[in-house]
Amino acid sequence: MTWKHCLFLLCLLVAVPAAAKEQPKSFTVLPFAVNGPDKYQHLGPGIQDMLIYRLHWQGHFQPSDKSMTKGLKAPGDEAAAKKTLHTLETDYLIWGSVTVMGEQCSVDAHVLSSEGDVWPQAAQAPLKELIPALDGLAKAINGEVFKRPQVAQQTVSK
Repeated sequence: MTWKHCLFLLCLLVAVPAAAKEQPKSFTVLPFAVNGPDKYQHLGPGIQDMLIYRLHWQGHFQPSDKSMTKGLKAPGDEAAAKKTLHTLETDYLIWGSVTVMGEQCSVDAHVLSSEGDVWPQAAQAPLKELIPALDGLAKAINGEVFKRPQVAQQTVSK
């Protein structure tokens, strides 16, 4: 075997594991339903954007094109969610609602995997602390569902 053959085999050994690397999983966040006064309707797409940003994990979990969710609403039940997940051809579907009552709000979120597993998440907070509450939900999804290592460690150490 010549040195050229050895070099070629070495290049193959290095390239094969890189080529075999797993494709990132996809996730789709639907606009959240808003239960409350009309002045809070902007929260639905705002929560969608915030979760897309916080759940994106380069090389592991990629958000679907947001244009795919235009006109879609949060599914009413798990069967409708499964149908939406398959229609969108995504690995994970995230949907939910936010309820605003006076100065308080509650957020209910659901994550459905293509394997059929469902993870419900919920948070309650004063309206002025909605963003930190959503941040906590995103961390829970990242740690429990997506198994993101540094997030899982942060949630365990608290």
